[in-house]
Amino acid sequence: MENVVDNVIDSTLTGGDPGTVETADGKTFSQEEVNSIIRDRLAKEKDKTQKQFEALQQELAQKELNFKAKELVTGKGLSLDILEVLKFDDEASLQNSIQILENIFKAVDPAAAAPGYGLTINSSGNHGGIQQPTVDSSIKKAMGLKS
Repeated sequence: MENVVDNVIDSTLTGGDPGTVETADGKTFSQEEVNSIIRDRLAKEKDKTQKQFEALQQELAQKELNFKAKELVTGKGLSLDILEVLKFDDEASLQNSIQILENIFKAVDPAAAAPGYGLTINSSGNHGGIQQPTVDSSIKKAMGLKS
């Protein structure tokens, strides 16, 4: 089929009869048949290009959503590792997932939701007789500073 189209193009360029096209093996095509062949080939190429374009659009939309997710997660003070377990297909489901996560953290440790502490599980207080260090004292201790 590609040879037919190539022969049609060659025949047209060399000044052959515009009403018919003859292939190397002697088969003759009318202009209507040639137009149909070319139209089909162009339609296939258009479909192929359209599918590639749609795939690129979908990939771009997903990357934009992932970027938005990173912004929201870091804005809430959460680790970016949490994105590995969050499921979201659009911005609404992303917002909902992060809200659920925030509510869980607040239920586990209300102090973790305080501004400036960024939803961390580490907290101060007496938990079953064991004193848990705060984030600040842990950092100071690791750096060899006095608490």
